[in-house]
Amino acid sequence: MKNILLVFLTISLLFLSSFAQECGPNCPLCSGSGINTEGMLVPGTIFANALFVPEGEETVVSTLKFAVHKRLNLGIGYINKSEDFIWNARLLVLEEKEKLPGLVVGTGSVRMGGSDQSVFFSATKNFEENLGLPLRISAGAASVVSDFNEVYFIGTISYSIKNMLTPFVTYDGINPHFGATLQLFKYFTVGGYYIEKEYLGFSAGLRFNIRDVF
Repeated sequence: MKNILLVFLTISLLFLSSFAQECGPNCPLCSGSGINTEGMLVPGTIFANALFVPEGEETVVSTLKFAVHKRLNLGIGYINKSEDFIWNARLLVLEEKEKLPGLVVGTGSVRMGGSDQSVFFSATKNFEENLGLPLRISAGAASVVSDFNEVYFIGTISYSIKNMLTPFVTYDGINPHFGATLQLFKYFTVGGYYIEKEYLGFSAGLRFNIRDVF
């Protein structure tokens, strides 16, 4: 546990040392990619989520994600204040192995002083089998279609406690975001966020698998 706390503190200090005004290509408020603290969704899973940020530039962001296949996740969303639709697609190119991370590539809507489309890749690894710790680390790079010369580092570290509480720190390419999600019941999830070192946010989500319903 001490090692996990050290990792979180180190990454947090690195992220807090950067200051920026715009959002990055993986911003949870204005991108289709948002925060991902896990690997690919289980096939047939539907995850509907609403993120509320009362003092933010975008006050409510609603998203709906669906696992079409074990290698393909699709998502759509709506930003109520700017009245923008957002979307994303994630493709698992390489599955995780015992000693190797999985590789995910994808694309998503993003608003960085305007509207654009991002492309990204991310290596992701769950260290529970290797270290006996429910720790997931994802790291990669993203860019926007209008300017491929600009490359942004993106990354997320999350730690699952008894498959219920998951604190995380994520970097969207420009700004850090901190938070935690809590699985209250079988299908219901809530979360708290500290976005861009400035805004407090709250989320409520409903997750279920269509195979359990039909």
